[in-house]
Amino acid sequence: MLTLPVRCVWATTANNPTMSTEIARRSIRIRLDPKVDRPWQRENFLHKDLRAYTTEHRGILIWACLVMIGRG
Repeated sequence: MLTLPVRCVWATTANNPTMSTEIARRSIRIRLDPKVDRPWQRENFLHKDLRAYTTEHRGILIWACLVMIGRG
């Protein structure tokens, strides 16, 4: 038995997607709404240095993801 870390994220986008029950139970659907016309030009983010924030709060962020997955 070999255990390796998962270091990738698979993402897809679609309009009104349909999935088999096999894939649907392994998926997390989200809807992103930046509430601005040009989200790539946004400034004044809550966390100025996102990499530093995620490194510092890694444990609580992983816990939050696991809670969301467990309720999915």
